[in-house]
Amino acid sequence: TAAYKPMSIDSIPFRDRAVTQTSGPISVSAAVPGAEETRALFDIPLYDSGIQPVWLQVENGGDNLARYAPVSTDPEYFAPLEVAYMNRRGYSDPARNEMDGRFHNLAMPRYIGAGETRSGFVFTHADYGAKGFNVDVFSGGESYGFTFLLRVPGFEPDYARLDLENLYPDEDIVSLD
Repeated sequence: TAAYKPMSIDSIPFRDRAVTQTSGPISVSAAVPGAEETRALFDIPLYDSGIQPVWLQVENGGDNLARYAPVSTDPEYFAPLEVAYMNRRGYSDPARNEMDGRFHNLAMPRYIGAGETRSGFVFTHADYGAKGFNVDVFSGGESYGFTFLLRVPGFEPDYARLDLENLYPDEDIVSLD
């Protein structure tokens, strides 16, 4: 049986790529760890199973309780303990318990109190190259929607290698105003 040895979340710099959006009293930051970062974070090759964690941080600057709806990010998202259960094979009972605890503790909470900031992962179906998703937060009878399109490290799509500046000779480019 294998030991479960994930790295500290603070030792992996995926949050340095976080993008933040604000609407009203709600701010949402999002980042997507690549396959190697995910393997280090969870000690499991989640991308190999078609699972991609998305890290979110919701800051509730309002006076009301806010609720995050994970179905807005992926209508068929994976519950944290479901992901742990799917990956239990080969681990000892203590390692399985540690894995369950890690996935549970690192999951994005659904509720964010007034004045609080909460963060965690939602486990989505994998997209490679770029990850597009929504984050819906409800608070005080209002709905706050955010749309993100983030590059996923570890995969270079064809368009990233395209040199648009030199694609056509200067004489073939017509300047219009």
